[in-house]
Amino acid sequence: MTNEISSVFKSTHFPNPTLISVNGVELEVFEAGKENAGKPIVLCHGFPEHAFSWRHQVPALVAAGIM
Repeated sequence: MTNEISSVFKSTHFPNPTLISVNGVELEVFEAGKENAGKPIVLCHGFPEHAFSWRHQVPALVAAGIM
């Protein structure tokens, strides 16, 4: 993993969420790898974790063209 990719997901650079309402529940969605649009994957976490838990996996998935 290059420094360029890993630096994107440092705590100060973590993407801002998009709020999406689904069946009356607001979900925070963090997007990465927009150049690979059309092939989404969903990473889920349990309570009390946060999307930031995936900060190490997301850059590798983006670099692999999976996200």
